[in-house]
Amino acid sequence: MKERCRNPKHPAYHNYWERGIKILWNTFNEFYEDMHDSYEAHVREFWEKNTTIDRIDVNGNYCKENCKWSTRLEQNNNQRRTHHIQYNWKSYNSLSELCRDVNAKYQLVRDRMRLWWSLEEALTKKQKDGEIWRIKWERQMW
Repeated sequence: MKERCRNPKHPAYHNYWERGIKILWNTFNEFYEDMHDSYEAHVREFWEKNTTIDRIDVNGNYCKENCKWSTRLEQNNNQRRTHHIQYNWKSYNSLSELCRDVNAKYQLVRDRMRLWWSLEEALTKKQKDGEIWRIKWERQMW
């Protein structure tokens, strides 16, 4: 968090400080007082390796009101590049979440959609033998 927002040499610096995203805690003790109890609760449920600081509003600052602890999956769904999807009258935060819900292979669906398949076709058409390799070859030809 500190490196991304305050170190101009950090590779992600332009995605944070240069977009105006700041850390509003002045000291570690302020951060600790605001976030430690919720951190401990999250770690008990999801373990330490699956606990990361997350901003609720991806365009907002790091502060108590805009931060929470999330799993890595939740983090991945809370990015500017995430495309929210509606399918069968239900909302999904990402294509991977939709694929998990309908028991479809994410990589296959993603690759089909990159070849301009409709979402419905990409999710429901039965996979043919060798389809993955054919899709990869077709993508290389573009």
